[in-house]
Amino acid sequence: MANISLYQLDSTIDGSDKVIGTDGTTGADQGKTKNFTISALGSHILHTSTLTGGTTVNGNLTVEQDQADATLTLISDTSNTEPGGEQYNPQIHFVQDGGAQNAAIGFNIIDDTAGGTIAGTGNRFWIVNAMDDNLGEGGITFGTINQDGWENAIARFMIRGDGKGLFGHPNANYTGSFDSMFEVYDDRTENSTTDMSFVVQGVVDTTAPYTPVGAGGIEARLKATDSGTTTEHGIALVPGTTTSDIMTSEPLTFFANSNMDTHSATGFSGNIGTNGKWNISDTYSATPPSELSVKGDVEVTESANGVILKSPNGTRYRITVDDSGNLTTTSL
Repeated sequence: MANISLYQLDSTIDGSDKVIGTDGTTGADQGKTKNFTISALGSHILHTSTLTGGTTVNGNLTVEQDQADATLTLISDTSNTEPGGEQYNPQIHFVQDGGAQNAAIGFNIIDDTAGGTIAGTGNRFWIVNAMDDNLGEGGITFGTINQDGWENAIARFMIRGDGKGLFGHPNANYTGSFDSMFEVYDDRTENSTTDMSFVVQGVVDTTAPYTPVGAGGIEARLKATDSGTTTEHGIALVPGTTTSDIMTSEPLTFFANSNMDTHSATGFSGNIGTNGKWNISDTYSATPPSELSVKGDVEVTESANGVILKSPNGTRYRITVDDSGNLTTTSL
């Protein structure tokens, strides 16, 4: 009887350990046993097999194909058995800093029942970042550049940890306090001076049997609640096919040389009242008494021009003044 050597089992597996087996060669070498290192065998398995539950890969995992697509596919809940259903979802977790679960990509990472889905259902897609350096600095950043190598990308759009968004490139010239929920920062030393900072485009079919208006536009609404009573206020900038509109649900006020503080703006320069009449003044008037009410002087700077009035029979007269201060009316 042949002697059978006894081996002691290793408590750990090292990459240089040997495994005896065949490598599938044909011809004279077919069936001969060969020694494989654990690391070489692991590399072979990862290129030809499917990783199943509980598999841990130490180090980097590269999916590589020559002259073919390289695809990483995550499949969960293949049976889709009820009950249970969508509570099993494909996810990628990013864990660092001593095991903290910082970020993730996948379906239903968060049970957003209060946000309109039923617990465990909905297949809502999430990109989540839970890093908490501080409220304003954490978040998600998208970077682009027309140069190879993602390490060359520049931050172009970010969602901060406090939910505020910034579109642009916050470079050394950016000194904004970022008090808005969404901000567009346009540095003209980097961007074209002919570009607009923010554009909304719309398409209108003018061959339609009616005249469509309001293609695109910008609208902001505010709902204010006071003791259970809710009122809604809004302003909109709407381009039309023949005219463009500024629409407000409240009197429209103007501020020049303002401190840009929406809580206590300075530089009041006039308003359009609730009756549609204009008030040019440093004092607000909800209902100006005339179509145009002016506090202070009204000056016509050209001597050939003046104030035009209409007589009861419809004749229009221009009132001018000569060098002696005499008024003259000229029929138009």
